[in-house]
Amino acid sequence: MWDRYARSLNHTPRPQARFHTQWPWIGGLTGSAFSDFMMTSESTPFVPFANEREFNDWRVSRFRPFGDRHAPTAARIADIRKSMHEDHPIVYTHDDINRRNILVRVHGDGPDDVEITALLDWEQARWRPIYWESRKWHFEDWHTPVWGDFGLKVIGQGYETVVELDRKPQKTSGHVPY
Repeated sequence: MWDRYARSLNHTPRPQARFHTQWPWIGGLTGSAFSDFMMTSESTPFVPFANEREFNDWRVSRFRPFGDRHAPTAARIADIRKSMHEDHPIVYTHDDINRRNILVRVHGDGPDDVEITALLDWEQARWRPIYWESRKWHFEDWHTPVWGDFGLKVIGQGYETVVELDRKPQKTSGHVPY
């Protein structure tokens, strides 16, 4: 429902030599560099990743400076990385669905009288693991638990445990990487 148009895009091989015929990659629409405000506070784009393993390795490595200062934190983060899956479908995702980016039309007073009319702000749209949309939803709306939980149940249906595991490095270190 939320993403039927974006998820209907076909992921084709990236022509650059780095990947040869490996796909689906994680990155921009055409295999370009990308940035993500949840993964780092830097605005410098990072290169696309050849697969989910490479993506997870890089993201978890961003927490290493926190673990370097505290061995138990480093051990917890290493255990979290070992638990992460590397076989999710890679789909095109909006990557910033939250309350401020959804336009709705209300036809009446009932729960079925609300219609989503548009999704705004496609700046961060990229190829990502299928659970990523719900992970970002939860990241953006952590301060409103009811809304964050709604997004996890509606968008991330079936990926709740993956999202929770993905949140653990940040919860363990207490920071978004620089």
